[in-house]
Amino acid sequence: MSESIQSIFDIRASTPYTAGLPFDPLLPPPNSTRTTVAPQSALQRISAFFRPRSEFFRPRSIIPLSELPLKSNEIFGDTMQIPIAKTNTRFYFINLNGINLEKGGIQFRDLCKQIHKSQINIFAAAEHNLDTDKFEVRQILQNTARQSFTHYTMHTATSSTRADKFYKPGGTLLLAQGDIIGRIKERGNDPLGRWTWMKFIGREKRLITVISAYQVCKRPTHATGTTAFHQQASLLRQKGIVQPNPRKFFHRDLTEFIRLCKSRNELLILAGDFNEPITEQSSIARIAAKHQLVDIMFQRRPHCPEPNTYARGSTRIDYALISPELTDSVTASGYEPFHKRIKSDHRGFFIDFDTARLFGNDTPTLAPMALRDFTSKNPTNNTTYIKAKHAHLQQQQFFRSLAELQALPHGDHKKAEKLDKMLKQASEHASKKLKRFQPSWWSLKLTKPRLTT
Repeated sequence: MSESIQSIFDIRASTPYTAGLPFDPLLPPPNSTRTTVAPQSALQRISAFFRPRSEFFRPRSIIPLSELPLKSNEIFGDTMQIPIAKTNTRFYFINLNGINLEKGGIQFRDLCKQIHKSQINIFAAAEHNLDTDKFEVRQILQNTARQSFTHYTMHTATSSTRADKFYKPGGTLLLAQGDIIGRIKERGNDPLGRWTWMKFIGREKRLITVISAYQVCKRPTHATGTTAFHQQASLLRQKGIVQPNPRKFFHRDLTEFIRLCKSRNELLILAGDFNEPITEQSSIARIAAKHQLVDIMFQRRPHCPEPNTYARGSTRIDYALISPELTDSVTASGYEPFHKRIKSDHRGFFIDFDTARLFGNDTPTLAPMALRDFTSKNPTNNTTYIKAKHAHLQQQQFFRSLAELQALPHGDHKKAEKLDKMLKQASEHASKKLKRFQPSWWSLKLTKPRLTT
């Protein structure tokens, strides 16, 4: 296994990045022998039409732990503690090796339960292998997550290539659950399905961008197919690129995305399955060096042998790169054994952050949905609330006082507390102007017979 670099800040990319010409997924490979496929009989075509519907939902199979050719299946780093310290925020990443949506998405339901049980605040994943552009796929995922979490936000990415069924190789996912969703400012994804991102707000305009990424292998197993490699190559070719290399353009586009984030003074947590170890020749190492990102797993244990994070491989291809300003907030991190919490052919890894150091303050507790005055799903109430609150603030000369406070060179704590109290009073005043919807009557005597008949 190639030895990881001791300090990624010392990397010198002296040679330009070059990439060979991949096979055209729509054409047979050069110098290959054409094979003739026997035509199907009428009986075979009819029987294929009546295949069980569950087959359309099935991603590639997951090999049992007993059959995986593992070199080692020990913990690398810290052990993930449950329950988590109340002062910490937990991040977790894994290549899922596909989500099976048959039987109403029972596998995803179990995944959500594991996320909740493990007290994971931000869950990142690669290769969900679903066509999340399909409404039915998104509906199953959202309904399942809604039943598992009190508060959550989920964002998925996939390429724009259309799939006949639910299964489509590749894709990334980010799921935040719990009080931390109150910090989310923006979320989005790469149009080719290569990464998903969320931006979290901290104190004094601190913005932390979390990215879940997946870089395809150097070359596909087959010259033609529908793998993530083939999807990206095809989409790049449609843009007029004569020699599309998905890995080369992944490096170029991710570098540009990170550059834009850093130009806005955002801090970064980049995690993914990059299908290459951190070495002097890897493109990810060049990204880390260019943008001064730290391989946090290696930095915390530079002298320990690195684990293989892919069951059939021998190197560490799943890892996280973070901004140097965030390293002091890391309280624990480690790779878990294969199949520890989630069945996959990749290891999962976690990073625990001290919340106050990560964001600059503690994460406030969100009120339960049942106790909220209104929701964003009622446009009429939203308009009424905003108008009533704005009128109350104007009456109390809130905006003039705020401008005076902002003009003070050293601020005024007492005046800021007064404005904060005034803002709270305006919120309470506006909520009283909303139309209330009484909940329907409920009776235990009527409910029990209804459930049994």
